[in-house]
Amino acid sequence: MGACCFPRNSIIYRVDTITNFGNAHANILTTNEKSEELFHNMPEVNEEKYVNYGIKRMKAYKCQLNIDELNNLRDKFWQMKIGLNERYKFLRQAVLYDSNKCEDYLIKNGFTTINGCVNQCTDYTKYIYQIPNYCINDPYFEKELVKVEPDRKKNRINIFLKLGDEKEKFTFDDDITGKEIKDEYAKRKKLDLDIHHQKIRLFFGGNEIHNNEYLYQHKVKENYSIQVNIS
Repeated sequence: MGACCFPRNSIIYRVDTITNFGNAHANILTTNEKSEELFHNMPEVNEEKYVNYGIKRMKAYKCQLNIDELNNLRDKFWQMKIGLNERYKFLRQAVLYDSNKCEDYLIKNGFTTINGCVNQCTDYTKYIYQIPNYCINDPYFEKELVKVEPDRKKNRINIFLKLGDEKEKFTFDDDITGKEIKDEYAKRKKLDLDIHHQKIRLFFGGNEIHNNEYLYQHKVKENYSIQVNIS
């Protein structure tokens, strides 16, 4: 488990009262153990590598699923959890935000973290809300850049550029450079970087995409997301 993770053998039991079945009332014993068997954390990388910061800082993990399969797994986790406890819908929204806004959103909705990370929260009900690492951060990819191929056939792909909780779709040839991506992003967002002395940085899988590097070198594929940082 990562630095922010709660011990797996610490299982909290709680009785939820469900009243949405007409006049019937049902007491259902729910456990975190059952859901962890279905939606356990992805395996962490062997090295001491961490991704993100603040409340979303966690040990990096690797994933063998493609992006569609991963998103499908995430959807299944949230659907099941919200079905058991509707307050998980707030946590689903929280993890879409950057770390600062995520923390503010949790506090506003009555949640506190157990060990300083969003993966384990509690609230006034004393219920333990657990979120697997793959629902909080994207997978980590080793920085093994593909060699530049001058005669390589380009591919047209859709990707998402994320700044905080804002996510925008772009369509690029995969031989676009990091500098060209930044220019396109600044143009669409109407950013005058020179006047405000700002700098755009791009990150994929925990690694920075530098100005002279091509998108395909980072193995970015259809519908993948790139994190934008403006400093």
